[in-house]
Amino acid sequence: VKGESFSGTYQLTQYRGYNYYPLYRYLDSNGNFFEIDDTGILASYFWGKSSSKEEKLTQDDCVRIAKTFVGSIVDIKRYDVSVEEDKDREGYKVTFTKYTNGLKTTDSATVFVQYNGELYSYSSYMLGKVNVDAAVVDDLDINGVVDSINKKLDQIYKDTKNTYSRVDFTEFELLLTVLKDGSTGLVCSVVVNCVDTLGEFETTISERINLVTVDTSSS
Repeated sequence: VKGESFSGTYQLTQYRGYNYYPLYRYLDSNGNFFEIDDTGILASYFWGKSSSKEEKLTQDDCVRIAKTFVGSIVDIKRYDVSVEEDKDREGYKVTFTKYTNGLKTTDSATVFVQYNGELYSYSSYMLGKVNVDAAVVDDLDINGVVDSINKKLDQIYKDTKNTYSRVDFTEFELLLTVLKDGSTGLVCSVVVNCVDTLGEFETTISERINLVTVDTSSS
């Protein structure tokens, strides 16, 4: 990465987030953890806070540092870049997200750059893996997907609805992804609020659930 080789001692193998492939975690000689995917691409690194530099760079400079780092791993031209300042952690969180024909994908990376320009952390999901033609997105029946998800949620929470005053499904988010067999899928993330009402008071228990939908019309 950026012309630098990384080495470490193997720690464990795990599946994480939206990835359909395993990540292999290593510990480097400085006590920092990093992960590579099943093709050897760097998927995450944690360096932690550094105080070796006292200077404070501009936001634009920190974003350029993040772009250079991620750009050494994957072509960032197809990624939208957003930045958020975190004054408590003294740096900027720079997020790279791939969109296909306006639809957000699971293909993303996040880099946290300290004010002094040094990298604090890097993580990614499905980086470089979601390459779906725009025509495929055009053919997706999003309304049909949402209807299908609502029916599934009603089925899952059928008994729960009899226990609480009401059950609300909120914060729907659809993410385009690629499954292990190469087919296209949609990950739906939704917040489920289980609400108990007693007079003017309400008690809410919430959870987030992820569902994956696939096109079975040709099967």
